[in-house]
Amino acid sequence: MSMPPISTEAIIEEKVKPESTRNCPSRCEPRLNPPDGNLHAMGLTNVGMSCFINSVLNSLYFVPQFYQYFYAVTAETTLVTLMKKFVTKYGKEKIARPLLGEIAEHFPKFPIGAMGSAFDFLRSLLNGINEETQERPSTSSVLHAYGSRSFHDIFSILIEEMRKCSVCNHTTVTSLFETPTLDFNIAQSHPVRVGRDKLPSRASLPLSLDAFLSEQADSPENMHTCRNCNQDQIHINKKSIKRIGSAVVIYLQRFTSLNPQAFVTVPHTLDMSKYLKGAGSYSLCSVIHHSGDLNWGHYKCFALSAKGWMCLNDEKATFLRDPWSEISASTLFIYRLE
Repeated sequence: MSMPPISTEAIIEEKVKPESTRNCPSRCEPRLNPPDGNLHAMGLTNVGMSCFINSVLNSLYFVPQFYQYFYAVTAETTLVTLMKKFVTKYGKEKIARPLLGEIAEHFPKFPIGAMGSAFDFLRSLLNGINEETQERPSTSSVLHAYGSRSFHDIFSILIEEMRKCSVCNHTTVTSLFETPTLDFNIAQSHPVRVGRDKLPSRASLPLSLDAFLSEQADSPENMHTCRNCNQDQIHINKKSIKRIGSAVVIYLQRFTSLNPQAFVTVPHTLDMSKYLKGAGSYSLCSVIHHSGDLNWGHYKCFALSAKGWMCLNDEKATFLRDPWSEISASTLFIYRLE
């Protein structure tokens, strides 16, 4: 579920960062670089059907903005302290089981020994950190150069939903809400004929994002009352991104898509300026892969280190030569601002 809607007035009053300084990583030294891959100190022990928790923690560590924030923030709340211990130890030594248990116990709805959703745990973790830090600024000059002064600036996307009457074009903003993730169905292109051959339909992450943010018409059974016409009319609904952080979490809703087994083209980089002026280019840094069905299965993580792509399957860490076949069948992707 998304965070509660917020008012338009709150956005108008918000201090907007100038485009000239918001996305300017070239001005900062050192740059936000991915961590080195260390097979002896990476990977997390399964403490009881905790592969969904491990996949989330593994994937977040490879988001430089994430670990950089916890090196710099001064908050000492329970969850923030746990995350500080995690990011400062991970990659240098094996994370002890008690620390993983403490992190899991912080979220009672994900009990140890019961399978959970990586996507649900990720949202709970990000929302929990946001609540505990409450816009607390970090002291990192590196993050500041990326326009990220708080955890909220890293994982926060503002979505606006608008509805336009198809008869009189009267437009209203139906909701304005913040969310730490973008989640949508897989969209497939229509099959194309080349001579006598019919090429198979294709699916891609950018195509699916385009479809999520495209105009969608009401069905005749779901018409809304137009405030201008004062009668039920078919409306055109459209979502748009009004603000985006320095990391973007994208979840493909495979189990509600027409073809949940579809292989999806996943780009190395995602140009978010197509959806928000001045947003910049984002590069893929980690992926969560799920095998199995909606009620049962296993999670693992693919992450881009300074030494190449790694597979982190609970406590087993390996380097991969060609991870893209498995990445294209995955569900959750994290991009970070270049």
